[in-house]
Amino acid sequence: MPLAVAFSMLGLCFASACESSDSSSQDPVPFVATDPRRVESPAVPLLLPGDPALHGRHLALDYGAPRPATAQRDGELGYRVVVPLDRVEVARQRRYADGEFIAMEAVIAHEEEGRVRFEAYGDTRLTYVTAGAPKPYFHPVLGPGGVRMNRAFPMEQVEGEERDHVHHRGIWFAHGDVDGVDFWTEGEGRGTIRHEKSYDFVSGLVFAAFRADATWLDAQGRVLLRDERRYVFIPCGDETVLDVEIQLRAPGEKPVVLGDTKEGLMAFRLSEELRAKGPRATGVLVNSEGQLGEAGWGKNARWIDCSGKVGDATLGVAIFDHPQNLRHPTPWHARTYGLLAANPFGLHDFQKAPKGTGSYTLEPSKPLTLRYRFLFHRGDATTARIAERAPLYR
Repeated sequence: MPLAVAFSMLGLCFASACESSDSSSQDPVPFVATDPRRVESPAVPLLLPGDPALHGRHLALDYGAPRPATAQRDGELGYRVVVPLDRVEVARQRRYADGEFIAMEAVIAHEEEGRVRFEAYGDTRLTYVTAGAPKPYFHPVLGPGGVRMNRAFPMEQVEGEERDHVHHRGIWFAHGDVDGVDFWTEGEGRGTIRHEKSYDFVSGLVFAAFRADATWLDAQGRVLLRDERRYVFIPCGDETVLDVEIQLRAPGEKPVVLGDTKEGLMAFRLSEELRAKGPRATGVLVNSEGQLGEAGWGKNARWIDCSGKVGDATLGVAIFDHPQNLRHPTPWHARTYGLLAANPFGLHDFQKAPKGTGSYTLEPSKPLTLRYRFLFHRGDATTARIAERAPLYR
């Protein structure tokens, strides 16, 4: 039975809205956020601390009228909440009955042959491809309205797309100098990043997630680097958030050098319409410092955004650099032809520093963890409130 009130903050009332998914009744549990700013914006994924008893609890948020929302425990990190959770009326595994909110898993990660799909409310939004290419990548990347946000080439041949940079595959992570071996481009003599396994799958009401291990091999098959990845998928209405965490580890007892080159690192290739320069381009490329277009290339910024017209809709993608990342705010290898890439290593190319200044030595006992957030949104950087949403990622 719906319960009246648990906690009020900034005009938002959190209350238990129903029984748990196993239909057992529960007493209300206060849902307390240590930082109220995290709940100011609607349709934003939040990571909030809370009492462990909150796990599985359904919540109602009062924006003049109650809106359904849920808290989902993410290990020791806290609770992820989307405020508010839209499209409930079309979520196939949700229903209202006698004022109670009944819910099962509606945000799903599931593995198939050679890929992992992230699904929200019955629709696949992101597909992680683990076979058939020199590295794993996401394609297609579907944004609001089911619109493909990334260039289809080289995974698909689409008329009218430019076919430069065959190594630009949707969303990918690679670097152009790992102990002198190029993992950024593809072809003879280059390194390959081999997907090993996917595991720790999580599905639920708010987010889905999984982990994946990868091995970086040179052209002779020698292991130069290993990584562990975690991908967290959070639908916010028809907008999509993808949080990426990658831990890089030296594979043996010798250090590994991540070299000073612009060719890297956490990257996305925009569709023809969304890029800022080209025959069909409508995009506006801007960073957190207000630099536009090529003026932002190699510059340090907390986030970067490119938005444009696709049909009648204005859509965009923002990438956020986590504040705990190496050399935050990161330099960006961002090009008006459609490449967006966060790269903390390319200081020689970006800033004319002496060669090697940006290199990083990965010691065997000290892995390097990097985190990034992708937001596929409606509107441009201003109307999507990218600057306001950036502090929520921490």
